[in-house]
Amino acid sequence: MSFASPGYLALLALAPLAAVAYLALARWRRRAAQRFAPGQHAPDLSTPVSSTRRTLKAALVLSAIAIIAVALAGPRLGQQETVLHQSGADVVIALDVSRSMLAADVAPTRLALAQQETLALLDRLRGHRVALVIFARSALLRAPLTTDTSPVQTLVRSAQQESVLLAPGSDIGAAIRTAVRALEAGEAESKAIVLVTDGEDHEGDALAAAQDAVAQGVVLYTAGLGTATGAPVPPTDPETGFVIPAGEVEGETSAITRQDEALLRRMASISPKGVYAPGEELAELAGAIDRLERTPFATERQERPIERFQWAVLAALTLLALEVALPERRIRWPRPRLPRMRLAPRAGGLVALVALALLAGSCGSNIAGLIDEGNRAWDQGDREAALEAYRRAGASAPDRPEPHLNAGLVLHELERYPEAVLETSRALPIDNPDRASLAHFNLGNHYLRMGRLIDALDSYREALLLNPDDEDAKHNLEIAWQLLRLAQATPSQDAAGPSSGDSEGDPGTSSEGDPDAGEGAGAEGGAGDPAGQAEVAQRALEEALEGIDEEFTVEEALRVLDLIQELNRLQTTLSPSGGTGDPEHLDY
Repeated sequence: MSFASPGYLALLALAPLAAVAYLALARWRRRAAQRFAPGQHAPDLSTPVSSTRRTLKAALVLSAIAIIAVALAGPRLGQQETVLHQSGADVVIALDVSRSMLAADVAPTRLALAQQETLALLDRLRGHRVALVIFARSALLRAPLTTDTSPVQTLVRSAQQESVLLAPGSDIGAAIRTAVRALEAGEAESKAIVLVTDGEDHEGDALAAAQDAVAQGVVLYTAGLGTATGAPVPPTDPETGFVIPAGEVEGETSAITRQDEALLRRMASISPKGVYAPGEELAELAGAIDRLERTPFATERQERPIERFQWAVLAALTLLALEVALPERRIRWPRPRLPRMRLAPRAGGLVALVALALLAGSCGSNIAGLIDEGNRAWDQGDREAALEAYRRAGASAPDRPEPHLNAGLVLHELERYPEAVLETSRALPIDNPDRASLAHFNLGNHYLRMGRLIDALDSYREALLLNPDDEDAKHNLEIAWQLLRLAQATPSQDAAGPSSGDSEGDPGTSSEGDPDAGEGAGAEGGAGDPAGQAEVAQRALEEALEGIDEEFTVEEALRVLDLIQELNRLQTTLSPSGGTGDPEHLDY
């Protein structure tokens, strides 16, 4: 494997730095939690966080950072054959290297600017075949037509040193004629000459040479160097071609050289597609050359490495998507919904399996027949007949838990929750842990319907101790715990009730002053009878719980709390033997 830009691999150092940052953040979170809520109170302030998930999310991010660094480096693996189709025009660049091009009226000199712009032009002529002619008083073909511009650029950079190969002076006509001969070796439909000079022509036949070239189908582009004001021509060393510093040549007066822009414009105008450009805009002529008709040159096959960065980018994006999708918090606060009933006495369900077990056992066919009779009655909707059959089965085999569990479920359906608690309790103790967990779960459901939240919590805990994987028991335990916390957070009402003060201020509303005022409550024991009021409140609580659908609304939650508090107040006034439950379980 190789890399297109191996320098980007240095970004791999970001991964361990990010790991250190994650560790520092985790340490800061722990300290902040301890400062804000020291000790055992810290977990109550936020949703529980899974340290395993948080570590996994950090690992995903760190891996993504490392893979992105590799992707930026441009991994390459394997080779593939690439076919390159080359097409373009034949272009000859004629570069003036005479002494006048060493004038400094443009920075740094005319020749240096010409070299700089010619190199930029060559970079933009990829695909075309290019040749190079240098000229002064004579012209020399330095590079024939080629699609490889690299050696041509090298010759452009050394043009000043090679000026010693030419006779002093300036002959633009000779340069054009040499360029035309170089184009004759080409096969392209479009042929062009780019003349880079200051316009000085000592022979005077530049226009004639330009007309001859255009007549042969050549497009002429000219680029002018220098200014109209001009500058002195510096003395040069005839052996090296370099400028001799001022003061080292005595008694010599330098001539002034000026750009002949008018001549260069006239030469470009001879060709219909010819263009004149200032020297500093020489590279822009590449656009005009690209618009010429292109000719296919050759088809070249090259072995190139296969870029594999796409797979690295895909892997990094996948890891980041997984990090975003993976929550770090476990939501433990339950959706307030009705307790789940897992054991329904239906044929084909768990009770049917119990019946089959009894049929196969040594308990006899009598108990199995009674349970089967109860199952059929349940399926037909006759709850009373099902209850009677289950109770007879329980009387025949009091040590068997199944009849009592099924009878408790029927009583739950009939909303006779105290009897359901008593019947289900008769099934305990049970040696089978799964059956015992089921019995405690059903007891928790009965207690929850009665509003006895602490008893419900104890039953659900027992169920989970016997079967820690029981999701239904976990869910209902959270419901009971939520209701209990809400009840504890609300101040207890006065034992006399909120209406006691109002009855003193308004005797007309007193039940003692109006014999008909307690008629509705009298059916349940009278408005003044705590036992009757407790029964009314109990039924109201059961109806409120029955009416809750999938989720609590604020109003429903407040209604349940009010009923729990009212039932608590009423039951604390009753003796243990006269209430619907053990008062100490309601003291919350």
